[in-house]
Amino acid sequence: MCLETLIKPKIGEIQSGYSNGSSSTGRVIMSNKLTGDVAGRRHLRNPGKRINLKINIKEILKFFDEAPESSNRHASAIVGIMGEDLGIALIQKYFLEKKGIKTQVLRNANQSPIIPSLKTQKGHRLDRWLLEIGHKNNKPTLFQVEIKNWSAHAIGGESLLIKADPISLKNHRRRSWLRKWDEKSKRFKSENMEKVLIKMVVPDEQKGKVKIAPLICFWDAVHPKGKAEPLFEYKNYSYAKKTFSSFWVFSLSNYLRTIRKKVIDLEMPDTVSRINWLHILVKSK
Repeated sequence: MCLETLIKPKIGEIQSGYSNGSSSTGRVIMSNKLTGDVAGRRHLRNPGKRINLKINIKEILKFFDEAPESSNRHASAIVGIMGEDLGIALIQKYFLEKKGIKTQVLRNANQSPIIPSLKTQKGHRLDRWLLEIGHKNNKPTLFQVEIKNWSAHAIGGESLLIKADPISLKNHRRRSWLRKWDEKSKRFKSENMEKVLIKMVVPDEQKGKVKIAPLICFWDAVHPKGKAEPLFEYKNYSYAKKTFSSFWVFSLSNYLRTIRKKVIDLEMPDTVSRINWLHILVKSK
């Protein structure tokens, strides 16, 4: 099990060239003047030029949900390469295909994601700002997103078979929720989850133009009632500085299990950059 099993193009196929898309072999070509981070991000400044990665759904679920033998020592490294990119790309795909809502990740002039924060040196930080686009009448929602790639590899994690029966899936989702949520106090069990409920400082360009909503994304199949829905709103919670009337929860495993395709295309610019850097630094042949 390796990174090349989970995604395509393979490391050796993200070449130093650049094109307006993928070839019939699934290769992404980038310009030989572009390397590393530049190659992974330049297409964001040129909307017509997209660099997508093909995600093998079965292998992704097998790796993160089943935690096959010998995968444990690679899980953290793979999450570091593609975890947040994968999470936000799947959320965007869900919103577009299931809700008909277009979204975009807020980025700075260098095309790096703008990180939600309190604008203090040591304050809490989240992972992404995700903005609804295309609204004409109402204020669009700007989600402050925290992505938790905890899977079967994590301490206390629980494996879940790809072909698990409906009852096993329901029970797993419920148990997974209770590992994260204290029903008695109606709060998350750790501060690194609860921080999503702290209102972050909105980027200047969006102040007064949007409504803010917290969204926490888990890898694991999770739901308080064991349901298969990937996205749900939770209202009955307690927090000392309660700013929001509710928060949203997204389960990557729940969503991937609803997709019938074997492979899906996702725009993952940071992952492209990292794979390209790997190709520059090491040779597979």
